[in-house]
Amino acid sequence: MMEGTDFFRRWKEGIDNLNALEIARAKATGMLGGTIGLVFATVVMMFRGMWYFGIFLFFMIWVQYITYIQARKQVKSLEEFYKCKKGEEDG
Repeated sequence: MMEGTDFFRRWKEGIDNLNALEIARAKATGMLGGTIGLVFATVVMMFRGMWYFGIFLFFMIWVQYITYIQARKQVKSLEEFYKCKKGEEDG
């Protein structure tokens, strides 16, 4: 059985060895999840009559969604970069 300190040491090593594409994908996934969560929270706030808080959440959704779009563009460009880089190494 793995000890707690060994798990955290291996986890830290794994995090330290992530490449830029893996980080961008994780960021995009997190932003999308956050956006979906904010949409649900806004709907609940509106049904509870807390429309003033819903307005705040709406703008948070907007910021989260724009950040998600930015992260997706970063993923696409990094995928292209790695594809070109791999082509140069193979050729």
